[in-house]
Amino acid sequence: MWDLLEDTSLFGRPAGDDSEYDAHVHLARMVSVLGPPPEKLIRRERAYRKAEISLPVYNARGEKFTNMNKYWGGPFFTEDNQIYRAELVRDGQGLSDTVTELAGREKEVFLDFARNMLQWLPEDRMTAHDLLRHAFFDSLYEDRDRILQGRE
Repeated sequence: MWDLLEDTSLFGRPAGDDSEYDAHVHLARMVSVLGPPPEKLIRRERAYRKAEISLPVYNARGEKFTNMNKYWGGPFFTEDNQIYRAELVRDGQGLSDTVTELAGREKEVFLDFARNMLQWLPEDRMTAHDLLRHAFFDSLYEDRDRILQGRE
């Protein structure tokens, strides 16, 4: 959505010093925009540190992994529930600050729509079915109804 609206990625290009994707950079950018993740997510990350997968995966360098936490470069959280590489977190930049092309009610509705998807825990995210009923789509439904009424 940010690519279309703002001509930029919401979390930028999360690359490390080697210009390759870096999950720690990505996580820090997410924390910058969304705030810190809930403890429940941190507990899940800790549990996945030990979880093995049956079919190995290989990274771009050809290294073999049977643990996705290691594949992505984990662990990601310290013992005191902070992210590693916390120095990458950009303070003072919330989700609202990332939207410059909208204002007023239009911006509020867009941000509410986005926040319903941008939840740390998957079970907290709105379903696609529920998102289709969000006020973000009201004008589309009004246009559709107006067009359909004109054809009757």
